[in-house]
Amino acid sequence: MNGKPTSARNILVDVQQSPTLPTVKVFRQQQSRRDQKLPKWVRRASFALILLYTNNIYLLRLASNSYNNDNVPTSDIPILDSSNSTNSTQLQLNNSASAQSQLQEQQEAVEIIYPQTTVNIDCLSVVFYTYATACLLWNILIFSKRKRRRHTLISICLLAMINLKFNRKCCKQSSFTDISNNSNVDNQHNIIATKSDIKGSINVRISFSLHSPDEVPYPDIFSKHNYRCHGRPPLPPYLGQRTVLNFTTSIYTDLNIAFMGDSIGAQFAQAFDAASLGKHVEHRWAEGYRYLLDKDWVSECLTISSPIQGGGVSSFWRQTGLMSNMNKREIYLCNREHHNNNGWAVSQAITLLDHPTQKDANIGAYDAFIMRVPHGWLSLDQITREAIVEQIQLANKYLGVKTVIISTLPLCNNVVNARQWAYLGGVNDMIRDIAHNWPISDDSDDVNGIKTVLVQEFNNYTSQIIWNNAIHIGMTNTTLPDTTKKGWEQEADFFFDRLKNGGKWPPSKAQVCVSSNRWIQHNAEQCNLNRISVDGSHWCVNSLGPRFTASIACLLGCVYNGERGKDMTDIRRCEQACNDQFMTINPVDEDWIERGTTLYASS
Repeated sequence: MNGKPTSARNILVDVQQSPTLPTVKVFRQQQSRRDQKLPKWVRRASFALILLYTNNIYLLRLASNSYNNDNVPTSDIPILDSSNSTNSTQLQLNNSASAQSQLQEQQEAVEIIYPQTTVNIDCLSVVFYTYATACLLWNILIFSKRKRRRHTLISICLLAMINLKFNRKCCKQSSFTDISNNSNVDNQHNIIATKSDIKGSINVRISFSLHSPDEVPYPDIFSKHNYRCHGRPPLPPYLGQRTVLNFTTSIYTDLNIAFMGDSIGAQFAQAFDAASLGKHVEHRWAEGYRYLLDKDWVSECLTISSPIQGGGVSSFWRQTGLMSNMNKREIYLCNREHHNNNGWAVSQAITLLDHPTQKDANIGAYDAFIMRVPHGWLSLDQITREAIVEQIQLANKYLGVKTVIISTLPLCNNVVNARQWAYLGGVNDMIRDIAHNWPISDDSDDVNGIKTVLVQEFNNYTSQIIWNNAIHIGMTNTTLPDTTKKGWEQEADFFFDRLKNGGKWPPSKAQVCVSSNRWIQHNAEQCNLNRISVDGSHWCVNSLGPRFTASIACLLGCVYNGERGKDMTDIRRCEQACNDQFMTINPVDEDWIERGTTLYASS
């Protein structure tokens, strides 16, 4: 100390001037900070997991959205090969290596789409959900080890929110909340969208696309002039939306399909032809007559469109009654004097079967027929279970069909009061019961050679449209009820407020009027007509036809797309999904229309 007195100030100066003490102090500060951190491998692993998790969430989002045909022009959508064998319901499988490779490539490019519903992507969702949970737990572990937890807590909150949203979207069964008014549908039975070229596919026999009317025209090119709704005021705002009734449909199929019914059945067969022929209108043959000599109004008895897009066939057979052995005739004349006679002839079936196809062979047999019960020509009490079953069996015998779709009967001017409306509801219940309890036989020679009978819920579709129009024109302030409830349409007593025009079957105001404005002309009540119904019996196919056509393609896909040997329970669930999607007025996916996505159903 050299005898020099020591003071607190001198000690402080000595410490500050020491070359070693500051170094020791800094070292201890660095060591203390390192003690607060996790090991380097933990930090790096955490960072890597977060990056991987973020990347996989992005991939999951891509997987859950519909694939779009961005690089495939509408005109290049695949054409399916037709098998024109005698029994065209048998799918010709190609076991070559190239076919198997093509099928594998297609399956890899397909994603299941659950429009406006929760999304399920099978085992992929389980993997991602498990991964998301693991990442969340890992960050919680990091949180428990650190002293400075603010950033980790933020990370945990974000991961928890993503995890919860992911859990809701991907790991629960599909419920068509927005599409079908809480009608629960199994998540394995939905519409499929694909970005791949399914040309020549051996397991997709019918597909369809939705379009803007600017790209694909409205389907009335074959409609009778007096059944067109051109020049009428627009649809009500909700119905006029592009995703509700303002889109068009195109069909691609190698199936041979026959429509049967009266002039109303003809309307929708014509709409289907327009959707499936595209620009090739010259491929349509028709047998008809001009029933008013001073007007160009042609009524068609038989039509055949072949080949349609995809190589299949679409035909129509006019029936003003139900086929039976009792009303079979030796000859049936398609002219003004005889066309409305209740009956049919085997020669008509032969005409439909012997028409040449694109491969210079006869049609040979039909895969399916679409049945419209001719209510109006038949009174409600003439529409019996026995009569419907006999027509189905005769269609199998003379056309070779294996699948039948029956449309439920809608409101029309032949239903004049609530009692008849309730009776018609009972007829529709009978149709559903026939379809869902159809006996299936393994014997191909059995009269029950029909393997599948499906129901198209046309009454549900049209009743929703009419109810919405009634709200629009002020006939009721009651909102559309729960349409999944059995008999919901029976509550619509305003359906029977009809124009007082002195006719035997006056139309419903809710069905035909565009507004509440009405007037008297020639002692008859009149209103401006809308774009829903032509006359209270026939329909405006530009408005209703595209959904009708899409539903037919969807229902047939439940049977013919995918592997053979399907369980009937799966087919029924697919049937329900198709009706919930297209036989309602709930919006379809906007992207389907915007992109012209190729769609098909499969059970």
